[in-house]
Amino acid sequence: MRHDQHGYGLPKTLLMAIVLTVLISSSALAWAQFTSTITESASANAGTLTLIVTGYTVVSKPDYVTVSVTGVGSNAITITASPFAPGDSVVINVTIQNTGTLPATSLTSSVSYTNTYDAAFSLGTGTIPGSLPSGGSATIRHTITLASRLPNDAQGASMTGTVTFTGTVGT
Repeated sequence: MRHDQHGYGLPKTLLMAIVLTVLISSSALAWAQFTSTITESASANAGTLTLIVTGYTVVSKPDYVTVSVTGVGSNAITITASPFAPGDSVVINVTIQNTGTLPATSLTSSVSYTNTYDAAFSLGTGTIPGSLPSGGSATIRHTITLASRLPNDAQGASMTGTVTFTGTVGT
């Protein structure tokens, strides 16, 4: 028996040459590839819908009625008017603007008020546009009226009211 043979009846040097060839071939196959990578980035920001009051004009009022408006430049104003005599009305045009980046695709209003004397005052709002584009503005008329037929005990009556404009966009 020859001493240069090792297992499977092959000479030791030939067996080592086969193992070495297999190892080199398999490592060459592992490194014989090209790669390419694509990276995509995305960025998105939600827009804004912002309604503010930008101004007002007193259209009509009795000479003795004082009208003040506070909060212009914000999304909430307070209109104070007094003194009223029976049948008096104050008409004020209020300008609202959409300072956001999105259009108001729907614009609605609601009016609510309470009287210290039943049905003494009324608060109304005129027609509002159905939508308001970004940067757009609209003028809306408000009327505050003291009823013309009131009993003597309605003196000193007062009214607190709220007109709310709601702009919406999206689904």
